[in-house]
Amino acid sequence: MDYSAMFAMIIVLAGIGGFIVLARTLLENWKAGSRGKEDVDAEQSEKTVEFERCYNACMAGENWEPDKDDACKALCR
Repeated sequence: MDYSAMFAMIIVLAGIGGFIVLARTLLENWKAGSRGKEDVDAEQSEKTVEFERCYNACMAGENWEPDKDDACKALCR
C-alpha cells in the first residue's frame, strides 16, 4: 500500500470520527436545552396566576371601575 492511500484512509477515518463527535455534541446540547423549558413554563404560569390574583384583588377594591384598569395593571406588574 502506498503512502497516498494510507493518508486518504487516515483523512476519511478522521472525517468520520469528527462527524460522530459533532453529532454527539449537538445531540447532548439539544437534550440539555430542552430540559430547562419545563421549569421556565412553570415559572411563567405561576407569575400569570399571581398577576391575575393581584389584578382581581385590586379591581375588587376599586369596585371594578374601568378607569382604574391601568393603575391595577401597573401595580401588579
